[in-house]
Amino acid sequence: MRRVLVTLGSERFPFSRAVRVVARSLPPDAEVVWQLGHTQAPSDLPGTVHQWLPFDDMRSAAENADVVITHCGVGSTLMALRAGKCPVVFPRRSKFSEHVDDHQEELAGALAASGLAIVAGSNPKNVRDLITRAAAQNAVPFSPG
Repeated sequence: MRRVLVTLGSERFPFSRAVRVVARSLPPDAEVVWQLGHTQAPSDLPGTVHQWLPFDDMRSAAENADVVITHCGVGSTLMALRAGKCPVVFPRRSKFSEHVDDHQEELAGALAASGLAIVAGSNPKNVRDLITRAAAQNAVPFSPG
């Protein structure tokens, strides 16, 4: 069984696109914890669903997960890296009204180029493979200087 944390951070913009793609792509035996923030949960979302999680609970969920899937916000990405995970990141896109600009795509590119994250594109075809890859590619726990 894969333990998966999906976190969309605290952005004031909904991120339904990522929820739909991830929900369709989860392994059937996945044990999932969702933190959705300002995104409304579909009624059939599998796993344990939270709009918000206290920071300590989020950190614990990241440490206990096999895979962390996150928007490409700095705080969420650093949390995953500090937990020793190679996150699967979904950058929010301004053209879908998920953010005001595309800075998350820029960050995702830099993280991928450094081998620190796996980037799911704007229309990922096989996120399940990315989840498997991320579970096998845990990062060295990251701690900024």
